[in-house]
Amino acid sequence: MSNSGDRKVKNKEVDKYIGKKIKESRLIKKMTQSDLGQEISLTFQQVQKYEKGINCISASKLYYLAKVLEIDVNDFFPKDVFQKEQAGQSGTLHEQGNFEYDGCPESKEILVLVREYANVRSKKVRNAIYSLVKSLSTLANEGK
Repeated sequence: MSNSGDRKVKNKEVDKYIGKKIKESRLIKKMTQSDLGQEISLTFQQVQKYEKGINCISASKLYYLAKVLEIDVNDFFPKDVFQKEQAGQSGTLHEQGNFEYDGCPESKEILVLVREYANVRSKKVRNAIYSLVKSLSTLANEGK
């Protein structure tokens, strides 16, 4: 049985994960924090606090965020973490490697890359881009 301190840490990690998903989705839609805030009656500061995981977000706000960002509300949640917990296993989000966007300089580059990739309409071209990136990644990591 876990104590309340462990639960608080896990809750904070989930808040941060959800915040990162909000930010990722907002940037993909090319929205500012102010733009998003206006859509759901929040200040940009409040959006910023949600994105950083400083404040917990209510279920209703999460629902409206999903609508504005045009994503499924379930996309905010780390599916594998909940599946692991249901199976009786433990592990924090950090241990499972679910923090894609941690504020490092490459994060913006990754988001821009994803945004541009999403703009490619041709499935054939998207598949070619995917194959190229996968091949280059394999080559780059062989020397490590």
